Amino acid sequence: MSAPPPVAADRRVPILFWLPVALLPALAWLFLLPFQSATGPPFLDWKIYREGLELWLARGTPYEVLPPGWDPFRMHPYLYPPTSWPLMLLAAVVPAGIVGLGAMPMLLRPPGLRLVPICAGLLVLGLGPALYLANVNLLVAGLIVLSFLPGRWGGLAFAALVAIKLYPIVLLPLLWGDRTRLRWFLGASGALFVSGTAFFGFAGWQTWIVTLLNEGPHPDISWNPFTNVGPLRIVPAGLIALAGLAARSPSLALLGATWASGVVTTHYLITFAAVLTVEPPLRRTVAHLRSLGRMAWPQRLGWRAGSAVPLGRP
Repeated sequence: MSAPPPVAADRRVPILFWLPVALLPALAWLFLLPFQSATGPPFLDWKIYREGLELWLARGTPYEVLPPGWDPFRMHPYLYPPTSWPLMLLAAVVPAGIVGLGAMPMLLRPPGLRLVPICAGLLVLGLGPALYLANVNLLVAGLIVLSFLPGRWGGLAFAALVAIKLYPIVLLPLLWGDRTRLRWFLGASGALFVSGTAFFGFAGWQTWIVTLLNEGPHPDISWNPFTNVGPLRIVPAGLIALAGLAARSPSLALLGATWASGVVTTHYLITFAAVLTVEPPLRRTVAHLRSLGRMAWPQRLGWRAGSAVPLGRP
């Protein structure tokens, strides 16, 4: 059975319309509305990444084992995997006030016309807090968009994205159709894994995992409907991610993977907005789902019989 027939590209809004829609609410949040005091000191998250580098230089590792139930509102450990070590170097040389430039790929790629209200709503809620805290999700949002570039640059961006957060690896089946992108992703990811493990050892991986598992209840609002079910959240969230892969929808796939990872604070919403900018037109998703029902099981899993070529391209 052939892949879904091509459909017309989704109409995108003009960039001069999109930028004010995306940015003005964030600027109002930063400079007019009295929400900042409840969020913490400015640039708190970027400071955490810098302190991770200081710990690395002083003790040989940025990781520390914290007791079960540690309070994420009072304690601020470095919570990213050993593959993310370039983030600490970046935090040491880049001023926190310009970290928002990392989100520019998202802002310069307007979403499809039908998705503008959703994207705008997500940015209204999430962009201001992310800028105020200089949170890494600003970089993650930009890297999500860049990961869908063809060839080398897409592969390098996807490797950086997965190195920081790990769970966006769920997008790999939607990206591996571009063999050049796949090779660069695998090469860069391998280099980051080997170097991160060399810097911090397998003990660094263990300490990072234990600290995450010991984290207590987060004081912020969680935008994860499965937070209260504990580890069982992996079941419904995983099903959503699988549904996204079946539909070749990066938004659904990433949403499920994010919900599986636990607490989803407000600044995560900008990553949902970012992935919506690379979402295929709804008609293409519907066409793919219809053709999926007529495929044999090996093809439903994304492979043509007798080959290792994924069906379709993002």
